[in-house]
Amino acid sequence: MRINDLNSELAIKDRNAYKRLKEMGLPHKRTEEFREFSIQSVLDQDFATVDAKVVFSDALKAKLDADFYTLYVLNGAIDLQHSILPKSVRCSQEAKTSHQSPNALFYLSEAYLEDEATLFIDADLDKPLMIINAYSGQDTFIPTSLHVIVDENVHAQMVAVHVEEDLTHAFVNANVRLSVKAHASIEYTKLERSSGENTLITNIEPILDESGRCNIVGLELDSHTALNIINATLAHAHTTFSFESILKLSGRNRSGNIISIVHDGEYTESYMSSKHLLDDASQALFEVKSTVNHDARFSKTFQNSQTILLKDGARINANPKLILHTDELEAAHGATSGSLDEEALYYMQSRGIKLQDAEKMLINAIELQVIEKIGNESVKQLALRFIGE
Repeated sequence: MRINDLNSELAIKDRNAYKRLKEMGLPHKRTEEFREFSIQSVLDQDFATVDAKVVFSDALKAKLDADFYTLYVLNGAIDLQHSILPKSVRCSQEAKTSHQSPNALFYLSEAYLEDEATLFIDADLDKPLMIINAYSGQDTFIPTSLHVIVDENVHAQMVAVHVEEDLTHAFVNANVRLSVKAHASIEYTKLERSSGENTLITNIEPILDESGRCNIVGLELDSHTALNIINATLAHAHTTFSFESILKLSGRNRSGNIISIVHDGEYTESYMSSKHLLDDASQALFEVKSTVNHDARFSKTFQNSQTILLKDGARINANPKLILHTDELEAAHGATSGSLDEEALYYMQSRGIKLQDAEKMLINAIELQVIEKIGNESVKQLALRFIGE
């Protein structure tokens, strides 16, 4: 099927989502958020619509780690046979629950799915949960839908890992809903690297009840085309959303974050920050908008983009935006770009450190600034190994 045609009616599983998708229309080159990060070539590509299967392999089994509980999700389907979970985590593959989104790509996945992977956490975990998302397929469109629900007063730590099992020229469009009940919290770390000219789009929708907290840390390394699209409305008082990411790219790879946060409740907080390490002719996007409405008094919202351009051909498009409808708030945004600190490089070379090693040390220091935002030590160590691979 050619996704842009929106005419593969025989493959549609959710007519309501398909109707909403056609009403909204898919992103195109004149869509504001995608002007500097076009996905037109992906949407124009022909993909198979058959369900590709992931065969559980020794490589997937090797991902098991004693420091984590483990849930395998294979092309969007939960694999309980090989997963290791505590009693406080309940998993199922069931009919989707309704959800309203401003993101057309969210409905793209929903239209081609009749159920969703649901993960319900009703007690604090003694160790974090690792979700191993494994994908397989060639020239295939793979829609997925995961709904994580964290019960009241529960604090959950989880890490989502991307694994490719014979994945080539594929388009993975993954929906992730993070429902956090009152006085609960979730720390969600996302580790992603892709090859084979694949496109990976993750549509993340946090839903926070009163005093709920959602902290996301994303590490994106050299994916051919990768995009995080995050939409959240902080409707209840004392809710907090934070997003920290690092995009480390080379070649002609490209990755980006499109984030829209709406503050409706009092004392709500949002923090969005991304660091970009761009080599060769790579490209990154930081498209972030915070809207603070009239009733969201005493709220806080901060946005920051920092970019290191390692080669002249690398490019960053940073567009932080604040839309403020009240004066009783704290808000700031900023974007910087440049090269590695020349004075620091000179100083390190004067102490006998080779230029290449000095550059690597400065890059590692930038990476650590993001990894230090991870609260759980086991997840932090996993992220360090991921960066070092």
